[in-house]
Amino acid sequence: MAAPSGVLVIVENETPENLDPANATNSTVDQLVTGPYDTLVQFTAGETSVTPRLATDWSVSEDGLEYTLNLREGVVFHDGSPLTAEDSKFTLDRLGAASAAVLNDAGPIAGAEIVNDHTIRLMLSEPFGPFLSALSRIYIVNKDLVEPNMGDDNGRQWLAVNEAGSGPYQIKSYKPTEAVSMIAFADYWRGWNGNHVAEVVFQYVSEPSTQLALLKNGEAHIAPDITVEDKLALMEHDGFVVDIGAAATPLYFQFNTSSDGPTGNSEFRRMLAMSFDRQLHLDLVLQGFGTLPDGPLPSDWVGHKSGAETGFDLEAAGQMVKDNGWEETELLVRYLPAILEEKNAVEQLQSNLESIGIVLNAEGMTWPAQAATVQDLATTSDINMIYNFPSFPDAHANLNICADFASAPFTKI
Repeated sequence: MAAPSGVLVIVENETPENLDPANATNSTVDQLVTGPYDTLVQFTAGETSVTPRLATDWSVSEDGLEYTLNLREGVVFHDGSPLTAEDSKFTLDRLGAASAAVLNDAGPIAGAEIVNDHTIRLMLSEPFGPFLSALSRIYIVNKDLVEPNMGDDNGRQWLAVNEAGSGPYQIKSYKPTEAVSMIAFADYWRGWNGNHVAEVVFQYVSEPSTQLALLKNGEAHIAPDITVEDKLALMEHDGFVVDIGAAATPLYFQFNTSSDGPTGNSEFRRMLAMSFDRQLHLDLVLQGFGTLPDGPLPSDWVGHKSGAETGFDLEAAGQMVKDNGWEETELLVRYLPAILEEKNAVEQLQSNLESIGIVLNAEGMTWPAQAATVQDLATTSDINMIYNFPSFPDAHANLNICADFASAPFTKI
């Protein structure tokens, strides 16, 4: 068995909220915790059905209310202690007590009970089809490490800066807003056959030009956030690979449907959806690095229905404004200025709305700051511009993340 070797450096434009796997619905957190933590089930890249991980197999009761999972023996946490059903139950109990967002996708989960050291039973209050899929975001923590540090916040503060996992990598260093370094865990239960790196570093660099410079001089190996122009240029250079693949990560204007203001009106939201030229954005901003949406779900997912997208018609949108007396209405949109396509999309919408009498004020902020604003309706803006990273390939995961918003997807990357 070849030992892992070398260092992989990935530059990202947004810092993670922290290291707590309770926040794994946030993609910046999830991409980190897949290293130090394991889940009961997981998706293999390119597949749409869960496969075993810590759970080797499972059964479901006829009424769909009980899931019994048999756990893999011989798995150890990074401190060398064995992983058992106790840790799985503790993880779920802790997430419930902490009102963790990852449980939102798990639907009507009612509790967990230990059958034996390597068997756990999960109970639902009603049948829920995507339940097994939702377990792919439940990262199992070491009870013996976390329980003494639960405090008054169910371990959130401690797990924000410490890790307690059994995954392939363990945290070497964590510097918020700067970098996270992870090193290979020698006793990882899946072993290390194949080509693996000994250390993975996530470095946080907001400027695309700086990401490009690090990539070109060999200080970084993966840079997903460089500009479209730079991606096109690198396609002509030997030694670089520009990976263009299908991904279920649509970019949305999310409307606050619970608002007492104008976005609480479905007709006003329809006017907004008609005011953005998706094709123009695809052609001029993304320059072909994307596809036009055809409804809120990817076309290859169960539940997709074509023809649901509202088309661009600025003249009709302007007529709606006049007919309803919406002139001089002011709105607030929040977005991530570190993502150039978001900035350009906001500017296009601002310009189009201005031409029909609507004022769109824009506020750029970091992702953790933007995420914090939507925790309370009182601080939620009229519109949020955001990439949606579904937790798993199911309609529920894509739509549930926007439970309090109506979403008008315009370009799927």
